[in-house]
Amino acid sequence: MDDGREGNFTSIVGYETNSLLTTVTVINDVIKGRPHRFRYRAKNAIGWGPFSDYSFILAATVPAKSERPYFLTFMN
Repeated sequence: MDDGREGNFTSIVGYETNSLLTTVTVINDVIKGRPHRFRYRAKNAIGWGPFSDYSFILAATVPAKSERPYFLTFMN
């Protein structure tokens, strides 16, 4: 994952490489409202494969409160 500023990538390792048990990894230092680039690769008995193309994930912020609905017009 990059730093949200298209900087250098940081490795995220959330599980033992010989296990498929972990499905969630918690990541700190995410900048809300910024897209972060991710890339991944797999490891098998031969070794590590190449990195994937970039994927972009927008770090969400809390949505703004919507306005109260109101009546505009009535058509007969």
